[in-house]
Amino acid sequence: MYLLPLKVRVGGVATLGSGLPYNFTTGTTNSGDTGAVTDRPVINGAVVGRNAGHGHALDDFAPARERGFGTERVHMDRRAEAFNVFNHANFVN
Repeated sequence: MYLLPLKVRVGGVATLGSGLPYNFTTGTTNSGDTGAVTDRPVINGAVVGRNAGHGHALDDFAPARERGFGTERVHMDRRAEAFNVFNHANFVN
């Protein structure tokens, strides 16, 4: 929180994150073993690396504004908050 003139406090919570890694799989048995269908694809003679894919990044901002009023004996805070300010979905893989 930051204190501005007239004892108004502003702040917020920011959440930022990179996309989670994931594996590309073929859904078939490339190596010839039975039962495992989680083989990674082969492109130009090379196997695609583990966790080569990356999901969508996560970002969110929730600002807040607060101002206290009253006396030393009786004190109240007036607070306003907003969530999902940029109005977009944050999907996890």
